[in-house]
Amino acid sequence: MEMIKNVSDYMKIIGKLYPKDKSVQVFFRGQKSSNWDVSSAIYRLIKNNNITGTNRRGFARSLFLDFEQKASLYSEVSFLKNHDLTPLDLMFVAQHYGVATRLIDWTINPLVSLYFAVESSEENEFSAVYMIYHTGVHPIFSLSSQEFYQTILIESDMWLELLHDSYKYIDSGEKFYIKDLFHIRSLVNKKYRGNIGKRDSVFSNLFSLHPNCINIYDVINNAIDNKEEKFGVKEYFNIFENIIENIHCHLSDINIYSIERQFGNTKYWGDSVIMIEPLPFNQRIRNQQGYFMFSKTIDDIVYDDHVIGKSNIIINPNFNKFDEFSGRFKILIPEKNKNNIRKELSMYGITRDFIYPELSSYAKSMQQKTIEYYVKNNR
Repeated sequence: MEMIKNVSDYMKIIGKLYPKDKSVQVFFRGQKSSNWDVSSAIYRLIKNNNITGTNRRGFARSLFLDFEQKASLYSEVSFLKNHDLTPLDLMFVAQHYGVATRLIDWTINPLVSLYFAVESSEENEFSAVYMIYHTGVHPIFSLSSQEFYQTILIESDMWLELLHDSYKYIDSGEKFYIKDLFHIRSLVNKKYRGNIGKRDSVFSNLFSLHPNCINIYDVINNAIDNKEEKFGVKEYFNIFENIIENIHCHLSDINIYSIERQFGNTKYWGDSVIMIEPLPFNQRIRNQQGYFMFSKTIDDIVYDDHVIGKSNIIINPNFNKFDEFSGRFKILIPEKNKNNIRKELSMYGITRDFIYPELSSYAKSMQQKTIEYYVKNNR
């Protein structure tokens, strides 16, 4: 079977898989082993250390908060004082300095992702590049860090306000009367749809902090439709219990559920993706043309071979069949050709000191080039 031998073969595959609508943003991620799934570092850390149950959230939160509290003491991050950073921006910084977070690195440059896939030789038969883009079947929402964080704040405030306002309609502490249900349904409409109106239309259907928000509306509607004279307060507030617990979580361990905001006839987007463009606070992010995928939970992977699908795992540059409506692909690069591909990438300026533009990376790259020169000329 023919396999990828060089950059040209790789770009040939990218060209075939690229969406017909060239305005659609495409994201890439290179991984050293094709056996690895796509998951966040915090998920892997939790799994590898057998941290279970509610301890997972506490662990993720402690890890990030410790960094947040102590990072400013170090001179390397003195630049932070010049920026008004949200907790999400600080999470980008934590990721940069090696803290395990729920963020997953992607790039919009296919050559950068190829570099990560072939960066070093491992005892693996193949490395891999993942390629994804927005489709109607598998949506991808792309937005700035500020937009994303503000959306979370709006969503949190909305549910807290709705909970507070609902207390006004409790009669004996046990029942809502039918007239009160009409008032509460009006509150849900006003707060839920009203807050959507405050957001940019691009991500007005983005996500909810808990899918049971729709259940509240459905439960109230059913009670009204069935002309129930009284409706249980306990049932109503039980639905709120998990919502309130989740919105009080820190950004590092919150759960996010993607849904299409349609009351009554709810459509869940369980596999949709949130991509965030970070502040370009250092040269590395600028050079790598980086984006971060915000994994919606710290308890699971994002992609594996089953999710990608057999027809969309590409090894032969001359492939013909693939699911073009999926928008999810995995490209395999054989181990035996990594070295040649690395050399070819350097001709395009995709080198270690470009990918990691810090002095330590330059020193390592310079040393390797010097070794190669003297080894070659001593033969």
